[in-house]
Amino acid sequence: MSRSNRLASLARLGAKGGPAEKEPKPAILVVDDNPLVRAGLELTLKDEFDAVLCGSGREALARLNERLEAAVLDVKMPEMDGFEVYRRIRERLPELPVVFYSAYQDFKEPLDVINEYAPAGFVIKGREDAHEKLLDVLRRCVRIGRSKRQVDRLRKEMSRVFDKGST
Repeated sequence: MSRSNRLASLARLGAKGGPAEKEPKPAILVVDDNPLVRAGLELTLKDEFDAVLCGSGREALARLNERLEAAVLDVKMPEMDGFEVYRRIRERLPELPVVFYSAYQDFKEPLDVINEYAPAGFVIKGREDAHEKLLDVLRRCVRIGRSKRQVDRLRKEMSRVFDKGST
């Protein structure tokens, strides 16, 4: 394959996935032991995201899958706290962005949590702008994640196209 044909193939590839194709709503794992908080987050997220609601860390880990584009974790939960859920998510899906969403700050300050765990975000429940901040963080997580996956797909396709042309 000539260099110009390979470049034309890449140009066609770049045209795929453009604005004409509508992507499904991003799936967001939401983990909070309080049913009222889960219901509030479901309402907040429903227009832009597909919320996968879980009432415990164990339930969240059972529902963890590759389709998820981010996770929102409460910190203080019975049986398994949000930090343990975070560690277990990292073992299975290390690239999944995790946002801590919690009012509980007695044992760790948000800055300490950010430094220790490096979450995609930390939003404090109960603040007037908490839901909007959470939406902003999740939009950013999805945008970055989708961009990374698109770059990976393009790299693989470039490799395939150019490797085929050099043989």
